[in-house]
Amino acid sequence: MRLVPIKLNRDNQFIQRIRENDRSVLGDLFRRHQKAIHRYIQRAGGTEAEAEELLQEAIILLWQKVHHGRFYLSTRLHTFLLAVVKYKWNVERHQKRQRWKQQNSSETVEDLLSPEWHPGPQEVQIVQEALEKLAPLCKQLLLLYYFEGRSLRSIARAFHFNSPESVEKRINHCLDQLEEHLNHLLS
Repeated sequence: MRLVPIKLNRDNQFIQRIRENDRSVLGDLFRRHQKAIHRYIQRAGGTEAEAEELLQEAIILLWQKVHHGRFYLSTRLHTFLLAVVKYKWNVERHQKRQRWKQQNSSETVEDLLSPEWHPGPQEVQIVQEALEKLAPLCKQLLLLYYFEGRSLRSIARAFHFNSPESVEKRINHCLDQLEEHLNHLLS
């Protein structure tokens, strides 16, 4: 008698339900993985709505792969879904940054936050308004990093991040949000 791990067996049941075209499995998968995906996206600086959208896209991709015979369960479904969410999250952030850079090719947010930037009063007001729209943590991180020149390591220690890399990811997400606010204020 061969023993099958319970989680893998449950995952196989989900795959079988997809093969049987049981659409209720979509909601079951969403509910089962929603908290973990939300936690990951939140730590990466995203919102609950972004997490839900990415999870839905990952579940749809799983559905399509299973129905096209291009899916073989070699790991837990959670691992597969999380990998898809991470990939889509990184692509989305990169695309947002690229769009903003194309629209504002003469100045980037990093340029606006650099000590060498000498803005006029109107520009200062716009950047201040955009900064005020950020979550308090984002605002603090950007001010510490760009205006006070604190290192990623010192910020990680002060705010109990796991590593300087996680601070950098959060700062990048905060820059994305700042870019969106600036675009809104400038449009």
